[in-house]
Amino acid sequence: MDIFRKRLFSIVLVTLLPLTTVFASVVTLDFSSGTFSKQATWSPGINLYEQDGFNVKTANAQDTFSIPTFTALNWYDGLTEIIVASGIGTFDLNNLNVTTKAYAGLTFSSSKGDIVTVGSITGIVNFSGAGWENINYFKISKTQNFDIFSSIDNITLTTVAAPEAGTLVLLALGLFGLSITRIKVN
Repeated sequence: MDIFRKRLFSIVLVTLLPLTTVFASVVTLDFSSGTFSKQATWSPGINLYEQDGFNVKTANAQDTFSIPTFTALNWYDGLTEIIVASGIGTFDLNNLNVTTKAYAGLTFSSSKGDIVTVGSITGIVNFSGAGWENINYFKISKTQNFDIFSSIDNITLTTVAAPEAGTLVLLALGLFGLSITRIKVN
């Protein structure tokens, strides 16, 4: 093997050894360990919650939700639509807890178009199937346009495994170093 191939083999080997994947992790949005704020300065009230790279916000910045005890996500207006999205990539929606009887019913819709509708219930709502996996966001709305108190808590999500971005930078630097070495050898 000539010197160029040896160097190439060494650089590729050293670059690919740290090639890792950020493993999937389970995140529970508990509405107590994140931060609450407004989407914009002109927003009338609290309508943004951020935790572990996820954000929960109203679709319309003029709508609000309230967290009187900071232990659940609560809202009243029948037209309010809530969006749960990730700032760190795609995710799977596992389940959530409807903590107050949803008299107006709730509709959950994924970024892939799947829909789950529940009636006047409390308790855990589970999500399964391809329509709830590897999604960018999901929305929560009331089935009926009633101004009635609604509350959910403990949204459990699984982040989708992805290659670590730093590894790609290392690969690029290794190939750049190889090209400089190749120029010096010739």
